[in-house]
Amino acid sequence: GILECNGLEGQIPASLAEFTLNGDVGLSYYDVSYVDGSNIPLRIIPIDGTFNAAVGNCKEISCTEDQRNLDLQKYNIKMKDANGKIIAIKSLCSQYNTDATCCRNAFNDGNKCRNGWNAAQNDIYTKIKTVCPTSYLYAYDDHSSLFTCKGVDGRISPDF
Repeated sequence: GILECNGLEGQIPASLAEFTLNGDVGLSYYDVSYVDGSNIPLRIIPIDGTFNAAVGNCKEISCTEDQRNLDLQKYNIKMKDANGKIIAIKSLCSQYNTDATCCRNAFNDGNKCRNGWNAAQNDIYTKIKTVCPTSYLYAYDDHSSLFTCKGVDGRISPDF
């Protein structure tokens, strides 16, 4: 089918594929982000032969699981269209809008952000992270979600 956005851009919830090409020390950084929620599954695949395998942690990352199918009904984070069809999953920040779930103010620190989450918020994170282990789900989810590559043969980055 045809994807029609009716002139709207960047509306959340939205799945994001993020790239910083030729960044610090010549590395390219990439990730799959659901920090703003999710509406489609994503996959990023560095193409063999276009990156230096000895530098960084260059590999395929993905969340091919359609999060709309996860058992999250009791948390009321699924968004529906006018016909009742589930079209997206809200992020923890957009659903709860607290300093902790949005990693802001006193929680704007990788060591503090999740400390303010309640049991339901941690359960949502765990359920999504289980099927999307290489994806960002909150601002400081770097430890398992940020990947780097270095291009070869004069490339500033690998091909994806």
